[in-house]
Amino acid sequence: MTINYVVMLIYSLLIILVILIKAIFEKNLTIYSKRLLLIALISEAIMLTAESLGSLISLGRIIAPNILNAFIQFIFFTAQGITIYITFLLLSEMTGFITREEMKKRNLFCIPETILSILAFISIWTGWMFYIDEKGIYHQGPINFVQYLVVAFYLAFVGLSSFIKLFMRKYFSQRALFISIVCYSLLPLIGTIVEFGVKNATGNRYPFILASIALSTLIIYLQLLQNQVQTDYLTDIPNRAMLMRYIESKMNHENYNLYVFVLDINDFKLINDRFGHLEGDRVLKILSNNLKQFSRETGNFVARYAGDEFVIVADTKKNSIDEINELIHQYIKIANDDINDNRYELSVAVGYVKYDDKIQTIKDFIDLADKEMYKDKQKYHLKLK
Repeated sequence: MTINYVVMLIYSLLIILVILIKAIFEKNLTIYSKRLLLIALISEAIMLTAESLGSLISLGRIIAPNILNAFIQFIFFTAQGITIYITFLLLSEMTGFITREEMKKRNLFCIPETILSILAFISIWTGWMFYIDEKGIYHQGPINFVQYLVVAFYLAFVGLSSFIKLFMRKYFSQRALFISIVCYSLLPLIGTIVEFGVKNATGNRYPFILASIALSTLIIYLQLLQNQVQTDYLTDIPNRAMLMRYIESKMNHENYNLYVFVLDINDFKLINDRFGHLEGDRVLKILSNNLKQFSRETGNFVARYAGDEFVIVADTKKNSIDEINELIHQYIKIANDDINDNRYELSVAVGYVKYDDKIQTIKDFIDLADKEMYKDKQKYHLKLK
C-alpha cells in the first residue's frame, strides 16, 4: 500500500460529498427516496473516511493506539454493510421489489448486513475478519471474505433481477432504470478484478473497489434524478412528459395493436369540495397504486395525464382489448374497496381508441380516447338523474 491508495480514497470521498451536498438541497425527490439516499451517502462517506484513516495509520503517517485502529476498521466494515444495504433498499423501492410499507422484507434482507457488523465488532478482539499487529498495521483475518460475500449478495440480487427484467416486455418502460442498476452491480465486480489484478502485477494495492462503488453511487443518483423528472410527485407513477415520449416511441414503430385508454374520476371536484383536498389526494394515490399493479400484471404503461385524469397505453399482443378493459375495471373496484369510505363511492369514466393510420399526432390519439371517455362519463350522469 502506498500514499496513492489514500489519494484515490480521498478523490472518491470528494465525489460522495459533492453528491451528498446536492442531495441535501434536492427538492424533486420523494421523502422516502431522499432519506434512503442521504443515509447511503453518509454511511459511504464514513466508510471512505475510516478506510483513509486506517490506511494512514498503517503507512505510519498517523500514530494511533491499536485499539483505536481496530475500532476504525470496525466502523469501516459496518459503514460498508449499511451503504450496500440502504442502496439495495433504494433500488428495490425504485423497481417496486420492496416498497416502503413492506417491513418484513426489509428486515429479512437486513440479516447479511447485521451479521457483517457483528463479526466486525467481535473481530476487534478475536481477529476473525481483521487484526492489527504490534506495529499498528492492518491485516485481513481468516474470514475476511465475508465482507465480499455480503456485498456480492446485495449486488447480485438487484443486478440479476434487473438484468432479467431487461428482456421482459412488461418492464419495457423501465429499461433505462434497469440498465443503470445492472451497471451499478457490475462496476464493483470490475473494480475487484482490477484491484487484485494490479496488486498481483505490481505488488501495490489501489482502492479500485471503493472507487467503483463511489462511481456506482453517482450513476444511481443521476438515474434517481432522471426518474423523478419522469415521475408524478403525488402518485409516484410516470408523468405526462414520460407518457408523451412513450406513445411517440410506440407510434414510430407503427404498432397497430396499440390502444390508448383515458380514465377520469367522476365527480372528483365534489370529493375535494366536500371532504377536502387531502382526501382527494388519498383517492388519487390509491387509484394510482392499483393502476400500477395493473401495469405490472399486464405490462401496459400507466401515467397520470392531468389532475384526476390517467392514461393507459395498452398493447393487445398478450391480452385482448376486452380482457384489458375488464382488468382495468377490476382494479378500479379494488381501489374503491381500498378507499373504504361509506360517504362516497369511487367511480371512474373510461374510454379507449385503437391506433390506425388516420391518427397523425399523439394529441389526436389522446383526444380521440378522451371523447370516448366523455361518452362513458355522460352515461354515469344519466344514471344519477
